[in-house]
Amino acid sequence: MIAIIVAVLGNIAAVAGDIVAARLGAGRVKCYVLSLLTGLAATFVAIWYQQLALPDAIIALLLYGAWWFAFLNLIQSLHSSLRVRLLYELRAAGGSMPMARLQQIYNDDLIVRMRLARLQSNGSVVERTGRLHVRSASLMAVVGTFRLLKIALLGRPSEFGEKP
Repeated sequence: MIAIIVAVLGNIAAVAGDIVAARLGAGRVKCYVLSLLTGLAATFVAIWYQQLALPDAIIALLLYGAWWFAFLNLIQSLHSSLRVRLLYELRAAGGSMPMARLQQIYNDDLIVRMRLARLQSNGSVVERTGRLHVRSASLMAVVGTFRLLKIALLGRPSEFGEKP
């Protein structure tokens, strides 16, 4: 039972770390890293303070990691979910919008250009000789992590590809 409480405390610290980093103007990846490290540090401190036996400490760390990953995916989905963004746009337009305007905002080409412009403006991606190159090591680490998780959970590197 104490391992569960320790993991909960770690996740509370992780959420607080994410909020503080976001309020200080950090980018999302930095917020995620700070959140992970803050929660992990709090979990280790709680394990030490409670003098948990090794099996309980491992359970607390595994629970912390699982719950933090769920938190990460919740926050990430809120930031990138098209449905949430569509609802935001509708609300900002007073609750209704002509379908033609919505299609003007959300055509595939525009979305790709906007996302690419954001990646280029923060230096994560650069264009050289007509090709795009990823420059951000932290972004590549995040992409690699999610790719490994998709392979582990889905059995393939992308949810858009064919099933094996």
